[in-house]
Amino acid sequence: MKHSVLLFVTVVFTCAGLNAQQAKKGVTTEYSQFTLSSFSPLNASGSQSAMLLGGRLEKGKKEQFGAMLGTSQAAIIEFLDAGNKAIKALNSSDLLGKSTSGVKLVRTSGDELGTQSEAVYDVAFPQGKGEFAIHSIVAGGASGSKPKIILSFQLKGAVGDVAGIRISLPIDGQVVAQESGFVISAKTQPAAFAAAVFPKPKSVNADKNMLSIVTAVPAGAQSASGTTLLWMVVEGSSSSNAAAAKTEATALLKTNAQYSADPNLVIVTTANKVSTQPTDTVTYLLVCTNIGLGNATDVVLSNPIPAGTSFLEGSAEGQGTSITIEREKATAPQLGLVKSVNWKLNEPLKPGAEKIVSFKIIVR
Repeated sequence: MKHSVLLFVTVVFTCAGLNAQQAKKGVTTEYSQFTLSSFSPLNASGSQSAMLLGGRLEKGKKEQFGAMLGTSQAAIIEFLDAGNKAIKALNSSDLLGKSTSGVKLVRTSGDELGTQSEAVYDVAFPQGKGEFAIHSIVAGGASGSKPKIILSFQLKGAVGDVAGIRISLPIDGQVVAQESGFVISAKTQPAAFAAAVFPKPKSVNADKNMLSIVTAVPAGAQSASGTTLLWMVVEGSSSSNAAAAKTEATALLKTNAQYSADPNLVIVTTANKVSTQPTDTVTYLLVCTNIGLGNATDVVLSNPIPAGTSFLEGSAEGQGTSITIEREKATAPQLGLVKSVNWKLNEPLKPGAEKIVSFKIIVR
């Protein structure tokens, strides 16, 4: 088993009490030719359709491309049993909060910066109630690489016989299906994005303007916090030529999907305040999720103390981890200022599992 880890790191500032308009914005990230956005439902009174995942070009000839949710009552998301038979299906109306079939949009959340969003639904399954969530975050790659959007689909409670998920996406633009994901490009403009699917899908098929993805739940992926059925790691092109944009997006898909059989960690750092004043206390939360198919061993999470702040002594927490503090040199008996906090996971992180750790700082 390889132990290479494809690492995405982001800092997301969360803010409670967002108004309805902020919650609708969803997640967006900018590329040179277009804006890439992921799902956020409109409220029940909204008359527009939504974009599950797609791009908008505002310069020159305006164009929208990607996976759209319209007025069709066809299934968009199907929860599957071990034989790929649908246990429960959700359509566009369900996802937009206008359901008449035992699906209720219970909350939407996001942040002011457009770096994370979540839509949560109560779903009536034959075996009982479950909670289904679509979550999006913006993650920056290592060494200053371009930002990515990570889109996940999670189920909690009443999982029962759910062994996989099928997503059927109506496409606006041009779509090419590949073994590990798909590439969608604009019809007339030089813009494209690639989505690598984790865990490695059982099938990805494109037929005219429809894309179908089927994945199975990895063994051991179920946890108290929920079962993540599917992740998409999405990255856009920056080429100014249409053909080159497609080629670039295809290469991005190959790069992002190459470690699908290995441990593949997504690490998200959030802070609970957008703006601060001196003496404020801020809590940082690190969430590490293994979206690959291999066990991640010898995992160490590390976070530097931000400039202009001081570590709150004794605030580092992380169940199932060994915590070490790195300090600046100081003359005894003085303790040096804390430079970083490190958490070593005591056990391998299984496919689909996550580990949450935290610490606090005081603004100077």
